[in-house]
Amino acid sequence: MTMKELTRREVQQLCLEILKDIHQFCIKNNIHYSIAYGSMIGAVRHKGFIPWDDDVDIIMMREDYEKFSRLYKSDKFEFISFENSPHCWTLFGRVCDTLRTTHRSSTPWLDGEKDAGVWIDIFPLDKAPDDIKLHQKTYSLLQHLYLHSVQLRKVHCPIPADMPFTLKAKAFHMTHFHPQMRRHSPREHLGYMKMLIQQMQHQNYNHYSQMCDAEVPGEYYTQEEVSSYVELPFEDMKVMAFKGYDSMLRKIYGDYMQIPPKKIQRKSIRSFLRFYWKKS
Repeated sequence: MTMKELTRREVQQLCLEILKDIHQFCIKNNIHYSIAYGSMIGAVRHKGFIPWDDDVDIIMMREDYEKFSRLYKSDKFEFISFENSPHCWTLFGRVCDTLRTTHRSSTPWLDGEKDAGVWIDIFPLDKAPDDIKLHQKTYSLLQHLYLHSVQLRKVHCPIPADMPFTLKAKAFHMTHFHPQMRRHSPREHLGYMKMLIQQMQHQNYNHYSQMCDAEVPGEYYTQEEVSSYVELPFEDMKVMAFKGYDSMLRKIYGDYMQIPPKKIQRKSIRSFLRFYWKKS
């Protein structure tokens, strides 16, 4: 029996359900969070999802992230992270639907022993050096380690029989033609990253950066930008956002209020990831 793939709107609706669960939990437990990245643009520009987007991103100050990690409980969803699961191949966490949906990916973030469906990314925001040049050097090293960990995720990709052919072809190429890389675990390089990030948290720094998913060098924020929160509309709910959301978004995206031309609108993550309803 062929699994039924979720439509983009179904992914959005399930992400919204997860977001509401996270929001209610955070309010109840005095945990601060901010909507982030494309989801933050969506909240400001579209009052909800960017129409061609199909995920949700959240960011938390490190202390809130660790509190959330310790306390989060849900009857419907599960928080999976590098710290609480040996099966996780990312240095940030995800709140996942594990009951109704599953996924197939040529760039996996879980080993073959753990399954998850639709999720929301939750990134920690950490202290970063006040010396911008030192931050750039540190971030460059973290980025190198991160990108290598992504390659290791690909070469260790599980290939289940029901994986779509296009994803299976990508996975087969990586797993069969890079045998030397298979000697290393994705978690190995993430461990080095975690050690570097932890060392900076003991310093009296007044700048912050999201370094666990080191892909955006422009993420370098002042204490003023991230010290307080506002509410923003998102679909049929309100979400929290850093008060400095405008300057934060401009550092990453420039004039984010301009709708990009269709030819450069963000392509779906389904080029390497697809979500499916679990078989009943």
